[in-house]
Amino acid sequence: MQIIKVKNINELSQEFMRSPFIINNLSDYILYYDFTLPDGKYDWKGISFIDTIAYRKTRGNFLNPHYMGSFNDVCIVEDSDWLNELKSRQSKDAELKYYPDFTFKHYIVYFEGYGTFEFIAQDVKLDAPKLEDIINKILKHE
Repeated sequence: MQIIKVKNINELSQEFMRSPFIINNLSDYILYYDFTLPDGKYDWKGISFIDTIAYRKTRGNFLNPHYMGSFNDVCIVEDSDWLNELKSRQSKDAELKYYPDFTFKHYIVYFEGYGTFEFIAQDVKLDAPKLEDIINKILKHE
């Protein structure tokens, strides 16, 4: 297993005022975290994991030591046991049959004090929709 950094998160988890959380937006999962604005106020930023088929969160005290390299970064776990397990079930799983090429990756983010957030997804983008827009969309059932 190897951790490969793909995107840096500029905001430090030590400065978070609230716990990061995940919102499901159709097939995408968005990991939101708060950050400090130049005027000292807080706002939310998100990382979109595109076409996610699985996710999990682990508290920091149960962190796999191999994952320390994902501190405040979005990383890919190469030769992931979790990804390999899902891939092996592809022929038997009705939902996974829709992905014959199985181009998913195992992404991980470690926020100190909050644990690891892991996603099996097709891609990742650091420019998630604003939290208010997502909440309004959910409330309006769009």
